[in-house]
Amino acid sequence: MCNTQDVTVRNSFIRSFDDSMVLKGVKGRSGGARPLPGQSYDGLPVRNIRMSGLVIWCDWGRALEIGAETSAPEMADVVFRDIDVIRNTHIALDIQHSDRAAIHNIRYEDIRVEVDDSNPLPVIQSKPGEKYSPRPDAAAAACGGCATLPEHTGYVPNLFVIVIHPTAITRDREAGTVRDVLFKDIAVTGKTMRPSAFTGLDSRHDVRGVTIENLRFNGHPITNAADARLQIGKFAEEARFLGD
Repeated sequence: MCNTQDVTVRNSFIRSFDDSMVLKGVKGRSGGARPLPGQSYDGLPVRNIRMSGLVIWCDWGRALEIGAETSAPEMADVVFRDIDVIRNTHIALDIQHSDRAAIHNIRYEDIRVEVDDSNPLPVIQSKPGEKYSPRPDAAAAACGGCATLPEHTGYVPNLFVIVIHPTAITRDREAGTVRDVLFKDIAVTGKTMRPSAFTGLDSRHDVRGVTIENLRFNGHPITNAADARLQIGKFAEEARFLGD
């Protein structure tokens, strides 16, 4: 959903290879359609989006995402609620911010995330004809930037990721910000807790006001960054954990 307002998606099963449910801000025209007179797509916000009652099976990418294209004045008032992520191999819940939008008031709430016993690395094909060789027992460090612990020897997909950084598809000269993100009533099941990471770009383009409320792993409460396997990087402040 690109530069879109007032959308409801509910009571659906979605299986996709690449990212499953994604909100984006894009430049120019898309799919042959034209913006309204005097407007370009990236002049339109992403606002008032509701997704609920979903079951997500993502074979390769990210399950519930904002980004990586974020060319919009703002992306706000977005709620993902009552969702089961039964399969994904990269990131379950993420904001990948590569353009200028002011991203704020985002809620991921009442979401259940399963972790398989073995997970293939989300490798990107580098040349035509290259075949994918699954290595479920590969070291997590081979994932190229995923939040991991050094001692962990089997790859596990990320749970939460918020990052502000330029990418190959960045179109805006100015970067944006992330404010007021809530992860509430998130239940993870599996043999291993998924890692997470929050990272800003610089002191003006940062991540602030992230709340993690009632995070559970196999029914047990997680109340701090260490137990959550959460890396809080540079320019990411005001992250807090709340109990029940």
